[in-house]
Amino acid sequence: MAISMVFIAFMIAISIISLSKFPLTEAGTSGFSIDLIHRDSPQSPSYNSSLVPLQRSINGLIRSYNRLNRFTTDYSKKSTGTDIISDNGEYLMKFYLGTPPVPILAIFDTGSDLIWTQCQPCIQCFKQKYPVFNPANSSTYEKLACGSSSCKAFPDSTCDKNNKTCLYSQYYADGSFTNGIIVNETFTLGATKGRNISFSNAIIGCGVENDGIFNAGESGIAGFGIGNVSLISQLSSSVKRRFSYCLLSDSSEASNSGKLNFGKKVSGPRAVSTPMVLKTGSTFYYLTLEGISLGNKRMDFFDPSIMTNDTKASKEGNMIIDSGTTLTFLPKICTASS
Repeated sequence: MAISMVFIAFMIAISIISLSKFPLTEAGTSGFSIDLIHRDSPQSPSYNSSLVPLQRSINGLIRSYNRLNRFTTDYSKKSTGTDIISDNGEYLMKFYLGTPPVPILAIFDTGSDLIWTQCQPCIQCFKQKYPVFNPANSSTYEKLACGSSSCKAFPDSTCDKNNKTCLYSQYYADGSFTNGIIVNETFTLGATKGRNISFSNAIIGCGVENDGIFNAGESGIAGFGIGNVSLISQLSSSVKRRFSYCLLSDSSEASNSGKLNFGKKVSGPRAVSTPMVLKTGSTFYYLTLEGISLGNKRMDFFDPSIMTNDTKASKEGNMIIDSGTTLTFLPKICTASS
């Protein structure tokens, strides 16, 4: 069975004020890479050997349809929280937290910002196969004070007046949630070549109340969105806000994992690019889909040649790239031309 691969590069040349631009150690000048693990591959703790390929594909389709709710649900009447759903993301990434470093396996998510993991003492935690992170064992763990600039700028943060510490709450559309403390901690990535890469003073959500639709394979979520607290934003001063990823299928013949690259610029005779569209206040990465071809018919979604500047601006950025969705969803109405 052939292994299907998808390669996507993000090179965002914009200025964003990060809450914390933490320095890296041993990264080098050419960037670095880590592994990405499909949640249904043999390398994943969630791998179920009793499922046949068709069952895994059907499960992936169901997760994609559920994930679509993140873009269609009206949150204006809901309590303050995130605008995504957890929905058992498709790819996992491994990192290490604290000193000494403790392994964490998190959902790789380009559609959210917060980096969070379950932490002791757990008031309410879902089951996970890795040990739950215990801050008492880390010499670099530091709670953010309520009056700190990072706490004040953090979306939807609150203050524990008794302990004077910064708190967060994230509620997801599928009923999942995470509540906990916002902390500074040492964050380490296991590079595929050379030494591990360590970052000091990363802003992390340390969740003590967490529940919902999560598998035992993951410990939390690693947000790669465009917001200030996402991992790629916090790394902006070190990797120039560049990351790319190569996604392997969940085939049992895929002995190698996918790759997540930081700081490397994609180039070469076969490399092409398309501009991204930025939308104020959004976490997501947008592209402009002009059309697709079905046989000898072209389906137009966007025709800049017949639009004014005003209508063009309103139609740009009509497509979102999402690492947690298997399917490509298209609008019901489009224009066919021969």
